Amino acid sequence: NAIILQETGSVGLMVTAAFDIHKSWIAVEIKLWTAGGRSYSLDWRRLEGETDNLQSESWNAVRNIIENENWKADDGKIYNVVISLIDASYRTDDVYNFVSEYTDNVFAIMGRETPAKTAKMPQFSDYQNKKYGITAYNVNSTIYKDRLAANLRRDWNTGELQPIGYCNFPSEYGDDFFRQYEAEEKKEKKYTSKSKTRFVWSQKPNSENHAWDCGYYNLVAVDMVCYEINKYYLETERIDHKAFWAYIAESKLFYQDAE
Repeated sequence: NAIILQETGSVGLMVTAAFDIHKSWIAVEIKLWTAGGRSYSLDWRRLEGETDNLQSESWNAVRNIIENENWKADDGKIYNVVISLIDASYRTDDVYNFVSEYTDNVFAIMGRETPAKTAKMPQFSDYQNKKYGITAYNVNSTIYKDRLAANLRRDWNTGELQPIGYCNFPSEYGDDFFRQYEAEEKKEKKYTSKSKTRFVWSQKPNSENHAWDCGYYNLVAVDMVCYEINKYYLETERIDHKAFWAYIAESKLFYQDAE
């Protein structure tokens, strides 16, 4: 936290986790967030195990991250995962079934290029799955991928505070990880029925984009927490990042101080 404070003007304020589901493994990225949405990737893992069995090694590893793991800073602060988002676009029923084990802070999400027609705001909207008794979310992948791409382009001059949204990654993640952040590009998409075109994010052929997906899921996670804090603590039903970071910094809501 001493280095983080020097670089961002803030200690770490909360930790989020994002999970991307595959046939026989699960990708997970865990992020520490500071004021202004500056982030430090704490861990990037491949959890091995068939995902059609909720008692498999991979799903048990997810449970352990959500329920048991914590991260201790050099000043003694202890962080647990505040919110976990799990992509439900693959193994949808298995994801819903897994999420139903939790009463809060673990959610299934589905990415969409545009907001649902019933959405109250453009970023994300909830929907009920009565079969599993859960609340899941459609998220506007275009908004969050645009934001992630902008954050990755931010320049930081040593000796100054990092710009808002700046992303930090350990160098030991290696080339395979960072190539996944180049796996998608914005391309023009035509809608012949309405004679309209717009630009959407598209995966390049023969590329892997799991890290990219987990990156934008973690941005969604921050906004979901931000919305809840603004609604229930600050009594304003919107996403106000400035008020959110100020409140959780002052309240120390999402970490334990050294004893």
